[in-house]
Amino acid sequence: NNGSTDFIMFRNDNNVESGVYTYTGNFGTGSYLKFCGEQYLGSYDNLYSAGANGVLELGKDKGAFYITGFATITIDIVNMTWKIEPYDASAAKSYTGVGPIGDFCAWDNEPLMTAATFDSHQWNGVFTFDNSTTVKFRGDRNWANNWGAQPVDIPFGKAVFDGPGATTPAGKYRIYFNDLTGHYVIKKQVD
Repeated sequence: NNGSTDFIMFRNDNNVESGVYTYTGNFGTGSYLKFCGEQYLGSYDNLYSAGANGVLELGKDKGAFYITGFATITIDIVNMTWKIEPYDASAAKSYTGVGPIGDFCAWDNEPLMTAATFDSHQWNGVFTFDNSTTVKFRGDRNWANNWGAQPVDIPFGKAVFDGPGATTPAGKYRIYFNDLTGHYVIKKQVD
């Protein structure tokens, strides 16, 4: 589905000049895929595709990536490179719920996100914040499972255990979180 935003790639930071996007997750028994920049959603003309020898290609009718099991795929849209590496998820904890937590919910009883049907470590949901708030993530509503990034790490970031949390202005956001890596996106929504 070239218009879907259910599957999103993450960034370590907000340096737009780096061009590096990554995704770690379960690709099941095998998945063919390509990547579409947000500005091209709904079109097949400008897909990032798997060229030979780690060369990233942009265009139509190019080769697809093929990934099996747990893996990390990284693409660099500035240097036009890609790589796929196996990911050992054998020690990964599974959560029954993950949600954003912060000032907006008085640091308790946070609203929960929805786990992706294709990978139970990928979470997302839409949330409205009436005021500027700190946003962290918590698994199973337990402080032993909490992640936060630096206050300025928005919309992209990589949270670490017990980090301070991103400062998020008032507004409506779609939030994505990967509990395997701590990567997140806090994306402003336009009504």
